[in-house]
Amino acid sequence: MNPGFLRSVTRHPLFSGFALFCMALGVRVAAIDMVRPDPIKVFMFDPTLHYLLAYNIAHGHGFTVSGAATAAVTPGYPAVLGGSFAVFGSTLSVALATNAVLGALTVVLVYLLVRHTTSVAAALVAGLALALLPGHALFATVLMAENLAAPMVVALSLLFVLTYRREEPPSLRPAVMCGALLGAALLVRGEFIVWPLAAGLALLGAGYGPRVAGRHVMVMAGIAIVATAPWVIRNQMELGAPTLTTTSAGNALYVSIGPYFQEFTPADVTFVEPGLSREDEEVQSAREQTRQALRYAARHPGEELRRVPIKVRRLVSEDVGALRWAVIDPDAVSASDEHALRRWSNVSYWAIALVAVAGTPLWFRRRDPGDLMLAATMLAWLALHSTIFAGEPHYHVALLPLLAAMFGRSAVEFVGLATRDSTA
Repeated sequence: MNPGFLRSVTRHPLFSGFALFCMALGVRVAAIDMVRPDPIKVFMFDPTLHYLLAYNIAHGHGFTVSGAATAAVTPGYPAVLGGSFAVFGSTLSVALATNAVLGALTVVLVYLLVRHTTSVAAALVAGLALALLPGHALFATVLMAENLAAPMVVALSLLFVLTYRREEPPSLRPAVMCGALLGAALLVRGEFIVWPLAAGLALLGAGYGPRVAGRHVMVMAGIAIVATAPWVIRNQMELGAPTLTTTSAGNALYVSIGPYFQEFTPADVTFVEPGLSREDEEVQSAREQTRQALRYAARHPGEELRRVPIKVRRLVSEDVGALRWAVIDPDAVSASDEHALRRWSNVSYWAIALVAVAGTPLWFRRRDPGDLMLAATMLAWLALHSTIFAGEPHYHVALLPLLAAMFGRSAVEFVGLATRDSTA
């Protein structure tokens, strides 16, 4: 074979992307083989609910649990699992395989994002970092929406980079495209509601005026609202409440900005009247929890400020979100393996995070929309979870791909800096 042809093939983005996909898929399959919590045997709220909803979707029963309509979780991830169940069978193995594929696709998207914003070398480093990152790989073992939210975060960033870099000044077409994808992302995780803010900050930082940036953000938000309208209408018809994200958001607020900060609600605290149907109980409980949480926050602003650094520490200090869910199943992982995985996950996570942050000043110099989008998305997401929501390690899983992208850029910059110094 011609050596020149071989070199051109191996440098082609399709080859690199496929190689990264295979590596990432293999790592995630190995993680599933090592850690395999069973949400069917042991009740875990989100994973069990996602499995039951996916099963019912695949078998034509709609978005229901035990015959009752629900909006306790967003529909995007159960719909994807339901599609896999309809094609390959309604088993836990199929669900975990779907997670593994989603994780591998996320690695490819990170590679493409960094390749379009900087060098091929940085893209390969970023892709390899995410492919091998234990915290991200282990998350394929639990049925959580972050498995789909992570590729959606990167896909939004990539679409933003591709569309806004090519038009100067931009038409509203990029805003329409980003808004449509944002609508789909909102059906996966409600946190995407802050993404238009990140887009606006990136456009302002890139030199677009406030009027242009504001117009584009409004178009994105408007298209996203239209895209999520079927879900809101369905909730109004089935539950009697136009829920935008989930009814469980009320509980999330209650344990975050309410009186029981990240503690179990006492058994004698009730939020619903007796004798309600399951659908009415779900809606009324969400409303009452939201009302009490907001009332408590308004009356105790100092307490809410005190909680912010605690939430930030809980959110970013460890990368063990998957293991926190896995250990609910006593047969999922041994104590020794869990300890080793926890230690390796945290060491790898902090090594990547420190390099990513330390190297940011080396590449974050241009007013480039792609660079700004990385930083703005990270800041907006972290700000939301350090104020409105309680800080839990699994909430940052969707940001791990962006962290890997930053690591790839920083690592290559450090190597280049060391090379220049040695040859000077």
